Amino acid sequence: MKIVLHITSFLLFLGSFNTIARNSKNIENYTFDELSDKYYEYKFTDSLKAKKFANFYFNKAVKEKDIVNAISGKYYLREVHKNDSIYIDYLDSIINISKSNPTKMFPALAYYKKTFFIITMKKPMNV
Repeated sequence: MKIVLHITSFLLFLGSFNTIARNSKNIENYTFDELSDKYYEYKFTDSLKAKKFANFYFNKAVKEKDIVNAISGKYYLREVHKNDSIYIDYLDSIINISKSNPTKMFPALAYYKKTFFIITMKKPMNV
């Protein structure tokens, strides 16, 4: 009887472990929204985790050649490193690259983001 109880307990343990393993999500499978949520979840409580999610967000955007999300990723990196130039320099590089081959979105969006950032931060910048 004790053997049956131990075997049953072991099988239940394996079943619950398998369920947990299936439900836990690998960071590589996170969407941009999920990464953003995780970043904000840790922004004020665990700066190391916040940096991890900000870096992963930016790197995922670069890997997927998604400039709009890369801009958001650089903004998150600016916040966790407390360094405005990370964001501004990235926007400037997008502006410079896209000037020679403009699209419907760029360089206009980069100019907009830079202007909005400067106005909302109320900091004088060397433009």
